[in-house]
Amino acid sequence: MKFANVTLKCAYTNFIPMVIMYHENNDPNGRKRMWGLVGSAFANITSSLGIDYELIEPPDGIHGGPLENGSYDGTMGLVKRNEVDIASGPFPLTGDLFDNFLTFYPFKFIDLAIIGGFQKEYESHPFVSILEFNVEVRWTYLAIILFSTLLSGFLMHRYREMGAPERDTSSPLTDSFLGLYAFTLGTGSLAHFNHLAIRLLYLGWSVGMFFLVCYFTSWVCASSAVKTPTPRINNVATLTKYPHIVPYILKGCSLLKEFKECPLPHYRELYRMVKDNDGERIPSEQFEIENLQKVTNNEGVIISDVPCVESHMWRCSLLKGMMYVAEERIAQMQFTWAAVWELDPKIVAAINERVHWITEMAVPWMRSFDINPKLEDCLIRGKSKQRTTFIDLGLFDVAAAFYLHLFLCGFSISLLIGEVIMRSCRDKSGRLKDYSFGSFTRLSTPSS
Repeated sequence: MKFANVTLKCAYTNFIPMVIMYHENNDPNGRKRMWGLVGSAFANITSSLGIDYELIEPPDGIHGGPLENGSYDGTMGLVKRNEVDIASGPFPLTGDLFDNFLTFYPFKFIDLAIIGGFQKEYESHPFVSILEFNVEVRWTYLAIILFSTLLSGFLMHRYREMGAPERDTSSPLTDSFLGLYAFTLGTGSLAHFNHLAIRLLYLGWSVGMFFLVCYFTSWVCASSAVKTPTPRINNVATLTKYPHIVPYILKGCSLLKEFKECPLPHYRELYRMVKDNDGERIPSEQFEIENLQKVTNNEGVIISDVPCVESHMWRCSLLKGMMYVAEERIAQMQFTWAAVWELDPKIVAAINERVHWITEMAVPWMRSFDINPKLEDCLIRGKSKQRTTFIDLGLFDVAAAFYLHLFLCGFSISLLIGEVIMRSCRDKSGRLKDYSFGSFTRLSTPSS
């Protein structure tokens, strides 16, 4: 949208670094232009709309404000007396300003940190894929186990129907597979291996494979849970959708006043949530264990306008949860522009739209996947270099399972060695008595 042949009279005062006046082409007689944090925004917006502006400085050279007699001085006085169309500001956001002037959106930014949390989608044990995930994952895992069991039973049944393992089959893979079952489960001519040691050895390897499958399944599920997380509080607008969440904020801080006086609805709603949920805390209480517990339970967030930690996501071992820092650049609520009520509504709408675009240049975003790879404890040693990765289950998470596996293997191998020694002694003595440990079937003398 362009506005041809429109020139706005703009009141200004040099207010470094907000508004800086300069002459076009460095010509002392050239047109006055604006620069600075506020002036550049005004100049760029009017230029994009095809609007020209004429700068007028008030006689007293001040921004101005309300006087005792109800009038205004400075740039605000020029606007109030309709001597100009708009004043560049910045002006404090007060009730008098809203009642007596047409105001535009604020546009100066501050950084706001929102510390949120959630319970870990997984725990550090090998059965995580069965116990800690949703019903669909559990059923999928049980279906795989059931399918494997049925397949094994079918192959064993087919093998017993086929007879001795010397019988040729159509596939070397089938031969090897059926031979493995014959070796481990004691069928056919390999029945003399059907002893407790062999069964324990097979049990040990089976348990180990089960743990390994659980481990890798948990690794995949855990990485998926972190990379595709459940909805999290990553900006004020999202936070206001959950009125039950308690926003913890420093008592009496300037942010509260800014939330209260901001014309944007979600900031005022945040102020109401703080008051209704009793979220104000003194500095020594803001990071108490009860508050952090609510944060990790997704029942509260901690709001601050200063950097809290350098890492943007970390494990809170004490509370069995994860915490993250969402960053939002929001408009500073104490600055605005003032204009006359008679200004063309189309121009007002176009300027407001472009001011909103400037605000959206800092679209709220969060680095919720910037995980601290060392998994620092909550609020402690959180200064390691950030990396874009995900938290996977390490060997330390399944150490007990591997120790149990090694114990079973060692115990079964010891019994197997004893079995071999006893069999060797029996063969040397020529006796037919079975010395096997815990044999499930008595051995017969191999036919000559």
